[in-house]
Amino acid sequence: MQNELTELRNQVRTLKRIVYGFGCLLVAGIVVGATSMQTVPDVIQAKKFEVVNDEGKVVASFYANMGGGMLSFSNKDGEVVAGLGSDEVNGGGVLGINNKDGKIVAGIFANKDGGVARVLNNTFTEVVAISATPYGGKLQIFENGGKQVAVIASGSNGGALGIRNKDGKSVAVLVSSPLGGALEIRNKNSKSVAILSASTVGGVLSILNKDEKGVAGIAADKDGNGVVRTMDSKGQSTSTTP
Repeated sequence: MQNELTELRNQVRTLKRIVYGFGCLLVAGIVVGATSMQTVPDVIQAKKFEVVNDEGKVVASFYANMGGGMLSFSNKDGEVVAGLGSDEVNGGGVLGINNKDGKIVAGIFANKDGGVARVLNNTFTEVVAISATPYGGKLQIFENGGKQVAVIASGSNGGALGIRNKDGKSVAVLVSSPLGGALEIRNKNSKSVAILSASTVGGVLSILNKDEKGVAGIAADKDGNGVVRTMDSKGQSTSTTP
């Protein structure tokens, strides 16, 4: 009798192990099956995606335009404050920054020569521009009315600096030349009245009249001496020292 009870207990234990093992296999199969059903898709397509805040206002959107893709960001009041995308005119990238009222105040884009950065005031007038040119870089400064008042640029001989008056007329130019540097001073009508430059033997200062004709000059000669020369309005020499 005792032997039969012992054998029965052993059979019950074996049955429990079988049932437990089958249960584990069943759970594992369900988990694997559920995981395979929730695989991440390779591509999600839509014409527009929007992100909204707790109030339901759109704060970011990703969409297609005439130039390609565009990503825009809005502030809590719904005004667009930044945009990144493809420029439909030049075909390159473009970044626009707006103020809190949604008016553009800065932009970066690509053109045929490279990159361009623009800064605008609150009246949508350009006041600073930085760009790439075939010779290098260029920086332009504008007054609030949009007239250029200064420019720094690289040229074929090196650097150049130009200054303009409030009317937008050039009044001073500083450039590098094959012989060194050169400074040109102009009157309010942008006519040259003085030129200071380097020569092969030293410096040269030329004074011009209102008609831009040379009337006086100071220079170093090949012997290292100074020379002063004056001329009349027709360009005829009137005196030379020494």
